[in-house]
Amino acid sequence: RDTVRVRAVAFTDLNLALHKPVTASSANGGNTAANITDGSDATRWESEWSETQATVTIDLRQVYRLSRVRIDWEGASAAAYDLLISKDGETWTKANTGTASGAGWTEDDVTGEARYLKIACNTKTLQAYGYSLYEVEVYGTGIVSGVGGIATMQTPDNSIYSLSGQRMDSRSLPAGVYVSGGKKR
Repeated sequence: RDTVRVRAVAFTDLNLALHKPVTASSANGGNTAANITDGSDATRWESEWSETQATVTIDLRQVYRLSRVRIDWEGASAAAYDLLISKDGETWTKANTGTASGAGWTEDDVTGEARYLKIACNTKTLQAYGYSLYEVEVYGTGIVSGVGGIATMQTPDNSIYSLSGQRMDSRSLPAGVYVSGGKKR
């Protein structure tokens, strides 16, 4: 008989954007969009200086119930920005608006289910430069099931993981755990 030990971590404390793919309307030099989800405060994304409005979009790789977004701005921040969410990357809903007055963290509540988060930078704080941010953190909860004290999350490739990140196979799932289409994994 297989034994699986799972350490429960509050899903709301996990940065859902960490190491997820990012696209942007532009990038200046080596300051590419991927830098905003790399977990480092030593790298940043920067839009082209001529761009008056710019966007960065994070693909979270699956739909989550979002709760908040934290943005670490460089000095060339957005005096006004919108947070947009989408399940399909085509139809967008404004989840919140925000303001930054220079370098530092902003935190905004976001409510809704989404796979994609878009930050639409609308107004520059420093007109001579583009927009620039170091990191984006996205928080929320996954679509989870729990039976017998074990919570699981299904990924897009149909792998099953405990909320602590341990990959589980069909032998380690407790009786009665079913996911997606009623198939036991």
